[in-house]
Amino acid sequence: MHALSLGSADLTMRTPRKLWFAAVFAIAFLGSAAAQKPRESLTQLKLDKTTITAATLIPAGWFKFPQPTTIATPSVDLGAHCRVEAVVRLTSDSEISLKSGCLPARGHATAATDDGHTGPDRPDASWARGHPEKIIDFGYRAVHQTAVQSKAILNAFYGKNPTRGYFDGCSDGGREALMEAQRFPKDFDGIIVGAPANYWIHLFAGFIWNEKALMHDPASWIAPNKLPATDGLYCSRLEWNSDSVSDKAVMRVPIFTRWEDVLVSTGRAPTS
Repeated sequence: MHALSLGSADLTMRTPRKLWFAAVFAIAFLGSAAAQKPRESLTQLKLDKTTITAATLIPAGWFKFPQPTTIATPSVDLGAHCRVEAVVRLTSDSEISLKSGCLPARGHATAATDDGHTGPDRPDASWARGHPEKIIDFGYRAVHQTAVQSKAILNAFYGKNPTRGYFDGCSDGGREALMEAQRFPKDFDGIIVGAPANYWIHLFAGFIWNEKALMHDPASWIAPNKLPATDGLYCSRLEWNSDSVSDKAVMRVPIFTRWEDVLVSTGRAPTS
């Protein structure tokens, strides 16, 4: 998830799931909506290494979020709004897709990017093999370009620059937030970094360790029908130590590498 805000405009940047991974912006502008450009003029907008592929006017009505969703409000009245689609091609092997949405009734706009690649719902790195430029796009260029080009589109639509920009990212969005802060600190006025998937060599080495611990030795594999035996495991085995100097509590979590150790810890018999 990401957020952004610019000048008299507030911009929020979020990370969509599935094919669109990168960012979403929301920008709020002060002043009248009378200065908005017709959508036809947006298709003629000339941007650096960027092609506007579509500009669509969506009539007022309730927008229903795709299901399933964890959003508390399943639908929202956006009012009449404009959706702009664009493609940024920085090199012959770079193709960053982005979408911007201008919501005059709410005085702001949104934008999202695919981070320069698409793929199946489950994690898949086939897009990266043999495509170093796409890896760079995923690493940092896509979010930066989405910020730059979306601001240009919003400027063309509203006739003024946004006044404030904020970025709020979580997980890989948190990594993107760190990259933005380090490489492009002027893209946003504020950056919120949540649970960043950072330091990837160590992080993904840890994922491999988990997989090996569970699957290398058949005795370590926990089949789905055995999971109920682990209920309450951590609640019953967590140990808290109080540091008398700093008065901070330290939680120690037991680590088990064999299924038998779990059963011994919980005092439960195997579930066949």
